[in-house]
Amino acid sequence: MIRSAKIILLFSLISIPLLAAKFWEQKPYEQWSKKESIAVLEDSPWGKVQKVHSSNSPPPDTGAQGPDTTPRDQGGGDRESSPPNRRRLFNIRFQSAKPVRMALARLSLLYRRRDHRQATELVRKRPFGDQFIVVAVSGSQGENHRRVLDQASLKQLGTHTHLALKASGRRIELERYVPPREVGGQEAFFLFPRTREGKDLVTLKEKEIRFVSQLGWRTRLNRKFKLKDMVFDGILEF
Repeated sequence: MIRSAKIILLFSLISIPLLAAKFWEQKPYEQWSKKESIAVLEDSPWGKVQKVHSSNSPPPDTGAQGPDTTPRDQGGGDRESSPPNRRRLFNIRFQSAKPVRMALARLSLLYRRRDHRQATELVRKRPFGDQFIVVAVSGSQGENHRRVLDQASLKQLGTHTHLALKASGRRIELERYVPPREVGGQEAFFLFPRTREGKDLVTLKEKEIRFVSQLGWRTRLNRKFKLKDMVFDGILEF
């Protein structure tokens, strides 16, 4: 997993149109092109790009949840990550989804970072184990965005980071946070429990799953994914 985190950016953050034909269902990942592999990571049912508008002002208190509890910048936060009033780009993807692991494996083969045995192992195993839903987040501004993600912590992210389920209205709270510095890559990993009391927390009945995270005043991530589109080989992959 640690080695796979080093591969990835390749993150051009240029919008790559999702190909009309679902190539991931039509041919093995060993035949995917570089463009197709990046499309799985950036513009697919499992990976999206989000534009974030920067501001010097803290978000307003709407009163909907009592006093403003938005985390202030800790240890510098993202105060210096980019000028105010500038749009930034973040890649949000379900790292634990098999198609994402396949895209990473294919890119590692194309760039000769892994041999076929190692690529097969990457596809076979979920990162951080089968008990977690893993969301990877990386940014377009290299070291600036990595600094923001490195300075975040589980305590700071707290209740400001969760997976929201549409049909039931339930939230899956963040259980573990792995900043880029821990894996030597550009991404941060957000780990959420996959089951509770032996039951899956996410099913197709929920219709949509939304990743929400507040990284200081300036950066709020909020990206939805349609669960019916995340079915791969007859299995809901996330």
